[in-house]
Amino acid sequence: MDTFAHGAIGMLTASRSGLPGLRKGAAVRRPPLQDWTLWAALAFGTLPDLVSFGVYLVQRVFSGNFSPGKPALSEIPSYVFTAYDVSHSLVVAAAAGILIGIFARSCLLPYLAWPLHIFCDIPTHSADFFATPVFWPISEWHFDGWAFSEHPLLIMGYWGGIVLLFAWRMLLPPIRERIRPKQENNHV
Repeated sequence: MDTFAHGAIGMLTASRSGLPGLRKGAAVRRPPLQDWTLWAALAFGTLPDLVSFGVYLVQRVFSGNFSPGKPALSEIPSYVFTAYDVSHSLVVAAAAGILIGIFARSCLLPYLAWPLHIFCDIPTHSADFFATPVFWPISEWHFDGWAFSEHPLLIMGYWGGIVLLFAWRMLLPPIRERIRPKQENNHV
């Protein structure tokens, strides 16, 4: 799954302005862009890719070696593989979640975008190019999924789902307000 999709899914599913806000009747009363959990979910949702590929991308751009598209595995430095293993491991994400739960409890909801990123990558990465090492460092096991970059229908499918979830999130509160009877203040 592409990094932008991970960010969008994180914002939709792991912030108070996203789908969790619907459960509480749109708990966030300020504009969504002012909700810090939205931006934290974006950061956690993109963290695994930015930690591994982001540094390499910046390095390629500043060295003048950038070209769009997937680089050959032989061109990718070893630190990218190590960073990918660490950032795409549910074991590492769970350990981080425990620390966040102890020291920064308010970040737990946005943090969930990180393990969600890993779960989304499991079926959308093939063994040919960065299969997701789910249980690293305990195990090298990975699922040989479908490389999203080689399946346009897969990309259209998950982006279609993201757009539908976004529309549902944006449209449901106004619909609820229209069908909810006005409650009058009958205090004596």
